[in-house]
Amino acid sequence: MASIQSVDAVNISALFTFPSLAFSPRWSIEKKSMIVQVLGGQSMFRITTAITALMLLCASAQAATTYGAIAFSPDTGAAGYSTGRGTRANAEDWAMYYCDQYAYDCRVAVHFRNACGAVARGQNGGWGSSWDYDRAGAQNNAIASCRRNDSGCRIIRWACSK
Repeated sequence: MASIQSVDAVNISALFTFPSLAFSPRWSIEKKSMIVQVLGGQSMFRITTAITALMLLCASAQAATTYGAIAFSPDTGAAGYSTGRGTRANAEDWAMYYCDQYAYDCRVAVHFRNACGAVARGQNGGWGSSWDYDRAGAQNNAIASCRRNDSGCRIIRWACSK
């Protein structure tokens, strides 16, 4: 039984029958690379292990992206949130859905991607929201935003999508 490792090149043109096309694919094993060569010198494509690894890294980074949102009712102070969603729109829709269960005037106060968001409300109904890459930063920024409109601000909802 022949070992594939001992084969330098394998001609598989017999597997392809394209009478109207004047080419024959040839596969060769060369330093963990695959070469598809269209004979006649028309074109050559090379997909290396490095490119494959780069594509896998990009795919895993994209898969790790999650969105979150917080919806808030200025009149009642009700809030709904959503985390771990695949798109911003989906995160906002779910946050609105949860907030709308308790109030009629909900609005998306903040959205975030691979981060945290927070909403703060003041003693006179003023409010502020913000996001940051960690919970403390989001809360501090939301309180600072609220203090521009009101006093006695406190966090009423925070969430992280990561």
